[in-house]
Amino acid sequence: MWTENGRGANIDTHSNVSQTRWARLAADSRYAAEDLGAYEGSNTYDYGFYRPTQNSMMRFNDKPFNAPSREAIYKYVMQESEGPTWEYDYETFVAFDAKGREEFAAAFANASRGTTPAPSEVDEKSLPLPPVLVNGTWQDAVKNPTKIVYRH
Repeated sequence: MWTENGRGANIDTHSNVSQTRWARLAADSRYAAEDLGAYEGSNTYDYGFYRPTQNSMMRFNDKPFNAPSREAIYKYVMQESEGPTWEYDYETFVAFDAKGREEFAAAFANASRGTTPAPSEVDEKSLPLPPVLVNGTWQDAVKNPTKIVYRH
């Protein structure tokens, strides 16, 4: 069901990366810095589902989207903007995604993969905040920002 609707590109039941939905990206040397693999724990399950990276936006909300997620976003936006005649081309995506690869690699450049800093090492301003419901549209929220205080 997810595949038919273009969803779940970052979730798989295979522990062998060569059998995952992101196998092509994992085998592509241009994505080597993302350390794409099959990391157990995904889709709210600890076991039996695998994710492509140890950490990314989809896990802790403190890193950029990983390559399979960026690819899925790209496909969705292009299909919506270009219409039903648009056809996906892998090399066109890879060229488009050059900046995404750089940003992902830079986010991990000074930290070891799979680790989250201890609370004492985290700058409070850099912590992801929980979602906040506001009345009105996103434009109303921009005009009247809500101050959120993070408490340890």
